[in-house]
Amino acid sequence: MLNQYKVVVAFLVIAFLSVLVLPVFTMLVATPMFRGHISSHTEREALRFAHHLRKSHQERIGDSRRLIFTKEITEDIQREKEDLNLLRINVFDNRGGLVYSTDPWTEESEEKEEYFEKIILKGEVFSEFMDSEKIRQRGWPPDVKSVVETYVPIELGGTIVGAYEIYSDVTDNVEELDSAITSLYWVLGVITALLFAMVATSTVFIWRGIAERHKAAMALRQALDDKEMLFIEMNHRVKNNLNIAQALLSLQSARVEDADVRAMFDESANRLRSLSIVHEMLYKSSEFREVNFAAYLRELAQAVFENLKEEGSSITLQVDAEEIYLDTDKVIACGLMVNEMVTNALKHAFKGTGAGKLTVGLRRLDEGRCELYVTDDGAGLPVDVDVASMDTLGMQIIDGLVNQIEGVMEVCSGGVASGGGASSDVCEGTGAWFSVVFKI
Repeated sequence: MLNQYKVVVAFLVIAFLSVLVLPVFTMLVATPMFRGHISSHTEREALRFAHHLRKSHQERIGDSRRLIFTKEITEDIQREKEDLNLLRINVFDNRGGLVYSTDPWTEESEEKEEYFEKIILKGEVFSEFMDSEKIRQRGWPPDVKSVVETYVPIELGGTIVGAYEIYSDVTDNVEELDSAITSLYWVLGVITALLFAMVATSTVFIWRGIAERHKAAMALRQALDDKEMLFIEMNHRVKNNLNIAQALLSLQSARVEDADVRAMFDESANRLRSLSIVHEMLYKSSEFREVNFAAYLRELAQAVFENLKEEGSSITLQVDAEEIYLDTDKVIACGLMVNEMVTNALKHAFKGTGAGKLTVGLRRLDEGRCELYVTDDGAGLPVDVDVASMDTLGMQIIDGLVNQIEGVMEVCSGGVASGGGASSDVCEGTGAWFSVVFKI
């Protein structure tokens, strides 16, 4: 999209240059340059004319350093005027006085002092275009519209003795120049029209593309919003359904007289609660792919602890969890494992004492791994119990979930560790310690 905007801006800049800069260049640079070319060409013709007359003058009067006009010399001047199609030729002496003119009505008192400082003293050739008012005052034919005045010094014997004033009709040249400039304006006009057409077409296509992309983006945004609402609603309903199932199990448990059966109902209700907490966090969170497992672990451990802790006991719960985000599948699996581990600890670790400390922890390890552990300072596991061969439902659930997340479990009791999990730096004392290491 950014590149398309750059193309439009480039077209606009080119069009702007065509409309303003190029015509201004034509008026301020091209026109004076062409007129200067005409003036220079006229000067060269005047110099050639002056050189020819000087040679003719010297042939007729010798090495004289004075302006002498014989009949033959004036006839040469008149002939040159007609051959070069000049309007008029005047001859001035070195004081600026008119001594000869091809037009008999020229006033002899015409002064040229403003030019003769350059011509007589410096020997420079000088030319300029006459303004239209002076051209009308001269009484030349109406078709004469552009005239160049050229002043050429007359040098005889190394001394400047006067100057020629030559009036050249350059109307045809200027008209050709005007015609060329007019054609240039037409070309610029066509180029400008084409550029504006390109800009307009490009702008229409670009804005049409923008509108279509905006429409597609809005449709996608609406679809995402719908999916988001659907996901929130789904998790909310799943959470409600799990709560209903949990409540039904609790009601059923209350009607069971056998303590062992009632305990099975309570454990199942706790498992449903761990699942319910996950879905509750999902529909309350703005991130649906990952869950803040540390926050979930605190809430879950506290809920299980409060539900199973016996009245009057002085057992304490501590949760040490680093901020780690996990995908929902791993969160559910780890939540069920924590539920089983905390339930097992509260049922067996503190029998006969009613006091102790239960710790649930989560820490980050190297190589993108983390460790989930539950430890207590209670009685520990019986000496004759082999954890690997335990076939209780709780251990079966834990083993299955460990395999599901591709983790490694380690169990420690009485300072003796078994398994292949993390380093047993907390495996000390008489209590039990369950650890699961897996990749984040």
